[in-house]
Amino acid sequence: MVDINTLLVLAGGDGTRLKEVTGNISKPLVKIAGIHVITYILRKITLELNVSNIYLLIQKKHEGQYTKYLKSDPKIKGLKIKIFLENTKLGTGGAIKNFLKKNDLVNFYVTNADTLIKTNISKFKNAVENSILCTPMYKDKRFG
Repeated sequence: MVDINTLLVLAGGDGTRLKEVTGNISKPLVKIAGIHVITYILRKITLELNVSNIYLLIQKKHEGQYTKYLKSDPKIKGLKIKIFLENTKLGTGGAIKNFLKKNDLVNFYVTNADTLIKTNISKFKNAVENSILCTPMYKDKRFG
């Protein structure tokens, strides 16, 4: 079993489907019940997977929003979070590939910054091979 302590958080999207509601706020920084969506995700993963190194993979144009978030949200104090910038939107695979070109990592977790996961994910600590957490979606064409 490999000890994984690094999390890559994909937060580089534009949130175009919610733009009418969110305006220019990056989707993961939208609040639900007074808490940022990304905060729910970070707290869950750090607690259940014991992650200590977190990288937010974001577009450069969102840097100011995330810098402000990291300084102002008391619920993430104590977490070791670094911003990793993309000059342009790279998509999921592109963002990960770009990060790995500049960082020597072999084992890590990856999550979206705008998807709330309600299931217990602590079993991923015991995964022998690369794994993907999936959930069935019925009658929802927007996911392909």
